[in-house]
Amino acid sequence: MIKRAFILLCATLLTAALAGAEVTYMVGSVSVFRGGESFSASLGSRLKGGDIVHTGDRSRTEIAFDDGSLVRLSSNSDLTIERSSTSGLATSTVVSSTGGRLWSTVTPFTDPASNYVVKTPTATAACRGTVFRTDVYPDTSTLLRVYDGSVELWNPMAAIEGPMFWETEGTEGEGESGERYEVVGPHEVSGPHEVSEEQWTQVILGGMQQLYIAPDGSVAASGEFSPEDELELDEWVTWNHERDAELGR
Repeated sequence: MIKRAFILLCATLLTAALAGAEVTYMVGSVSVFRGGESFSASLGSRLKGGDIVHTGDRSRTEIAFDDGSLVRLSSNSDLTIERSSTSGLATSTVVSSTGGRLWSTVTPFTDPASNYVVKTPTATAACRGTVFRTDVYPDTSTLLRVYDGSVELWNPMAAIEGPMFWETEGTEGEGESGERYEVVGPHEVSGPHEVSEEQWTQVILGGMQQLYIAPDGSVAASGEFSPEDELELDEWVTWNHERDAELGR
C-alpha cells in the first residue's frame, strides 16, 4: 500500500549557516546519539544538526533553538534535528520523530523566509509562530493538535504537480545537494474549516483544531477538540501549558 503523507507549511526552506540548540530542561534519562556515538545529555548540553535525542521512562526534556523556539519531548520519545540554520534574520529548523510526543512552541518569526518544521512517518507540520503538539503512535499514526496560531495543510502530491514545488540545496553536512521540499511562501489564508477526506487538498488548521492521520497516510479524523477531553487532561499536556506560562510564552 502506498503511504500518503500530509504537509503543514507556512514558509520556504533555505540554505544557510549551521545553528544549533540547547537542552534547557530535563528530568530523568535523556540520551543523545551523534556520529555513531552516544552520551547522556545534561542541562545546557549543546545540540546540532544530525543529533538524535531519546528520552527514557519517566523522563522529559526541553530543547531551545537559537531563534527561541522550543520543543519538548515526553517519556520514551525520539527527536532528530535534521536542520538548524540561520541566514541573516531568517532561521530554519527541521526536526523529525518516529515515536512519542512532542510539544512545539514556536517563536513568531520576523523574517518571512523563516520556518519551523516537524516531520513524522505520516505527516509534516510547519508553522511560523504558534503552539502545537504531535503524538506519534506505535503504528506510525499521528495526532496533531494546534493550540495557538494557524497553519496551512495540503496533500504534497498535489503540490508536486502544481506551482508550489521547487528544489533547494541542502546545507553542507545536512543532506545532499538538490534535496527536494514541498514548500509555499507566506500569504493570506482563510479561517479554519472542516473538510472531508475527499476534499483534502488544502485546509487551514487554527487554534483548538486537530487532525488524526492513519498509518496509511489517510485522514482518519479532523475538526475541533475541547480543553476538557481526555487527551487534554493528560499530565503531559497540563505540564506544557504550565511551562509555557512560566516562560511567558
